[in-house]
Amino acid sequence: MPLTLDTSTFSTIRQVCKETQRYSRMVSVIGDIGFGKSTALRYYANSHENVYYFNMEGAMTAKMFYGAILEVIGFKNIHPEKNSFNLIKSVVYYLKNTPGKHLLCITALMGQGFRSIAGQSFQ
Repeated sequence: MPLTLDTSTFSTIRQVCKETQRYSRMVSVIGDIGFGKSTALRYYANSHENVYYFNMEGAMTAKMFYGAILEVIGFKNIHPEKNSFNLIKSVVYYLKNTPGKHLLCITALMGQGFRSIAGQSFQ
């Protein structure tokens, strides 16, 4: 396992992720660039089961966004038509039919659609 520096940001984000996943919550973490939010989320996702990390780069349509989430969770669209609605249904189907509680961590830079780092837990 790689060496990590346990900063207060890292500890806080680790605890927020743990509680978000455990209690099926939706949270948002907002902070200045360079404080380690994305790094902590990526580390948490890589070291825990059923946790997925997605870095949203640039503007995305809903279709691109949900298609990218399907790719991150390792699942394919189960519907013949590849529209936003069917992509969302595929994401929900996977998360509801895969055992355990899931956590989806999404990061984005300010000004790129989302203004925060969001976590959503699914049961």
